[in-house]
This record gives sequence, structure tokens and C-alpha cells, in this order.
Amino acid sequence: MTAASTLDHVVTANVTTEMKSREMCINDLAAVVGKSAKRVTAYLEGRKSWPFSHLVSLAEAFGVNVSDLLRDEVGVAR
Repeated sequence: MTAASTLDHVVTANVTTEMKSREMCINDLAAVVGKSAKRVTAYLEGRKSWPFSHLVSLAEAFGVNVSDLLRDEVGVAR
């Protein structure tokens, strides 16, 4: 895994927003992506890059499109 990119930070912001709106915790996210809470924490803290397969799993769990997780504040996918 590589260090997080700008896009990873956008994804993390969107994932965090979705988590909060659904009252999910890190353990819930870990169950969705099939990784440990420690690994998910590394994604959320920007120490690891989000794998695309995890974005697909999260989008399905959140009921959104993957592209919604890639959008920045002005709504432009990078």
C-alpha cells in the first residue's frame, strides 16, 4: 500500500460523512471491507491508500454510487 493521495483524503472525508450519518463505527466499516479495524483506521488516518474494491463495498453498504465517494466539496470527481 502506498501513502494516501489527495483523492484518498477526499474519499476519507466522504466515507466519514457517510459513517456519521449512519452512526457506524470503525468496526462496522472493517466488517464491510473485510479488514481489521486497525487497517481501516490506517485508511481513515491517511496512512494507507483506499483500495478500489473497498470503495465498491462501502458504496454498496452506504447505498451510494462509487463516484459519490470520489467527489470533492464542489462536486467534481478528481
